[in-house]
Amino acid sequence: SEPIGGKPRFGSTAIIAALIILVFNCVYSAFPNNAALVLQQNGLGDASMAGIVNAVGTLGGLVAGLVLGKLLKYFQRVSLAVGVALMGIAMLAFAFAGNIVVAFIAAFGIGFALSIGFAQCPFIISISAAPALIPTAMAMYSIGSSLGGTVSPTLINAIAGATIGTTGSGCCAVAGAIALIACVVLLATRFQARVIDGAMTLEGER
Repeated sequence: SEPIGGKPRFGSTAIIAALIILVFNCVYSAFPNNAALVLQQNGLGDASMAGIVNAVGTLGGLVAGLVLGKLLKYFQRVSLAVGVALMGIAMLAFAFAGNIVVAFIAAFGIGFALSIGFAQCPFIISISAAPALIPTAMAMYSIGSSLGGTVSPTLINAIAGATIGTTGSGCCAVAGAIALIACVVLLATRFQARVIDGAMTLEGER
C-alpha cells in the first residue's frame, strides 16, 4: 500500500481510520457503561437520572449531525483531533462533575464528539481508498467500531485499576486521558491533513 498522503488506495490509511474509530468507541463506551455509577458517586442522581444524561448525549450527536456540515469548513484538516479532544475534555468533566448541569453539558459534548468521529472516519476512507476497495475498507471500519465497544470495559477497567481505581469516575477519567493522548498523536503526525493533501494532489493530476 502507499504511504499516508500518497496515491489514494486501500492500505495503511484505512487501517488507521479503523483504529481511530476503535479509540472513539472505546472511549465513548465508558460513558454509558459508567454513567449511573458516576452520578451516584458524585451525589447527582440514580439510574433514572443516568437515562436522562444518556439521552442528552444522544441529543448532542443529533445536533452534531445537523451542524457539522457548516462547522467542518473551519477545522476539516484536524477534525478527528478536535473530536477526540472534545471527547477527552467532556469525559473528564463528566467524571468529576460537581452538579447535574455540568454532567448534562459534558454528556452533550461526548455525544457531539462521537458524531465527529463517525462522520470523519468514513470520509477519510472514501478519499484514501480505491473505489473498488471502499467496501472492504468500510468493513474494517465497522469491525473497528464494534471492537472498540467490546474491549472498552476490559481495557478501561484494567488501566483504571492499575492507576486511580475502578470507580465510575475513575473509568471515565481514564477514558478521557486516552482520548487526549489520541488527540496529541493525531496532531503530531498530521494524519488527517496528509490524507487530505494526498487526495487533493491526485485530484489535481487527473
